[in-house]
Amino acid sequence: MQAPAVAERAAVRLASAAVRPWWMTLVLGLCLFGTFLYLPYDLLFTPLDRAEEVWFGVTLRGWAAKAGEVAHWLVYAVGAWGLWLMRPWLPIAAGLYLLQVAVAHLVWSELDPRGNGIWIGLLQSVVFVAAATVFFRSRARFTAATAGPGRA
Repeated sequence: MQAPAVAERAAVRLASAAVRPWWMTLVLGLCLFGTFLYLPYDLLFTPLDRAEEVWFGVTLRGWAAKAGEVAHWLVYAVGAWGLWLMRPWLPIAAGLYLLQVAVAHLVWSELDPRGNGIWIGLLQSVVFVAAATVFFRSRARFTAATAGPGRA
């Protein structure tokens, strides 16, 4: 009885790819790049004294930055997996993460000496809030993709 289940999963994967718009494919590519190239390189080859990560606008350094890199690695890996399989929880998770990034840009721009002030932080935040809104509004695509053929 496993053969029908395997065939059904394959059909769901094909249906998922058919309903994934270009911008989701782009985000999937970014998540795959972060998961398999950028973050492993950053984690393994950035010296501890130069390691920096930003969460919620706070710059982490040293071992805290390395822990933040692992957290970012998990975010990108889970995002890639969720986008690849068009999981229905992904739009909410991605939207919440992007809202965190919006807050981080606003806070970092104002508090960090390298930031460019509140107006640039607001502009950057608006971009990420817009991206979060796009994900929140895309929930129907994920539900349709995971319903599978003949289940909608």
